[in-house]
Amino acid sequence: MNAWIKSYAREWRKHPLLTAFVCSCLIHLLIFGLWRLGVLELPDRFLQLFIRRRAVVAER
Repeated sequence: MNAWIKSYAREWRKHPLLTAFVCSCLIHLLIFGLWRLGVLELPDRFLQLFIRRRAVVAER
């Protein structure tokens, strides 16, 4: 696994979709982590949408 990470780190430009996916995941984890720590406050409208979606999924 470590060798794969090192080879990917050297040649990340050859894998644009994978790089975009990894960057997107890291950004989402950063935002979620800052929100959970209380450093970042998300708008109430966003939180209501998120809670409403979870409620709809839970009903199914």
